[in-house]
Amino acid sequence: MTPHLSAREASAPTGLSIQVTWAGDHGCTVVLSGEIDIVSADDLYQGLTTVMRRYGPRIALDAAAVHFCDARGLGALVRAANHARAHGGGLIVVAASPKLSTLISVTGLARRFAPAPPPPDRHRPP
Repeated sequence: MTPHLSAREASAPTGLSIQVTWAGDHGCTVVLSGEIDIVSADDLYQGLTTVMRRYGPRIALDAAAVHFCDARGLGALVRAANHARAHGGGLIVVAASPKLSTLISVTGLARRFAPAPPPPDRHRPP
């Protein structure tokens, strides 16, 4: 069964859609579509923090259908990632539209939204 957010959380009147497509014991996958901008940034942050409260602070974000993102929208993603890390999780971007991917890259945030490296193998010599 695919979990859903309430109507307000799932689709803001701003043209941004937030949908949880998978949830498990260790986090969830969230699909974003539409525009992330000054109008929708607060709804995005609130939606993602609601998802974290319900399903845990580990989110795999599919943003392949995001066709616009401004600085305020990018800031909301960073705030959500900070919130996830502060609660022992993380927000990783597993798919991004070409425009969003370019924005993340040119702002130097690619590592911020990448998975954490695995812990070192303690049984292997350096």
